[in-house]
Amino acid sequence: MLAIARSNAADINWGRAFAYAAFFVIALMALVEPAFAQGAFGELETKIVGRTEEAFETGRKILYAAAVLALIIGIAPMLWGQVKVKWIVSCLVAAVLFAIVPTIITAFAG
Repeated sequence: MLAIARSNAADINWGRAFAYAAFFVIALMALVEPAFAQGAFGELETKIVGRTEEAFETGRKILYAAAVLALIIGIAPMLWGQVKVKWIVSCLVAAVLFAIVPTIITAFAG
């Protein structure tokens, strides 16, 4: 039994086995290292958060403008005497919905 084990051990190219082991250790260190690179990930996080906040501010301005526009569109016909309850109710509901959406998003987004 020992002779077979010694024969199998002699057939192994130990130089190549050590080279593979060294390569494995280097690859493992290279894969683990980026997980601790907080500088790069922190910078990326800051950039993403900043751009998201800019996009939200733009969207909020658009929604507020849509609320004002809905109010104007619904109430403007009253200036020339066309009072339609359906228009007034629709414009008020649209204005409230357009104005409340950014507030709800801000409340839940923190």
